[in-house]
Amino acid sequence: MAVRQTKIVNFYESTLAALLASGNETTTLTAAPTTNGTSAISATEGDSSTHYFLVIDPDQASNREVVLVKASSGTSITKMTRDVEGRHTDDPDHQIGTTVRMAVLGEHFVDANDTAAAANTLAT
Repeated sequence: MAVRQTKIVNFYESTLAALLASGNETTTLTAAPTTNGTSAISATEGDSSTHYFLVIDPDQASNREVVLVKASSGTSITKMTRDVEGRHTDDPDHQIGTTVRMAVLGEHFVDANDTAAAANTLAT
């Protein structure tokens, strides 16, 4: 059970500004995710309320990868969990220019349910 409150923002899409090779946990985006089009969100390792999910190569089913960003600042991602869904035997390589999108994922609902269940357990 993951009791966390990950961030999600509307309509974020960017591309990779650097190669994301198999096994790497760092990369750079061409545009930072923002709350309002200008205020960048950042993730802080150890504070799950700042973490966020991204989908890399969302329109290519064979190469699609959901990642959990655990540390970032602006366009730099310095720590992520790769292949959250377990789709790939090895993390895929993603080339410069690959689409990156923030989308509502099943993981958001699992997190919300786990958080509600934990709160309910504490209240009883």
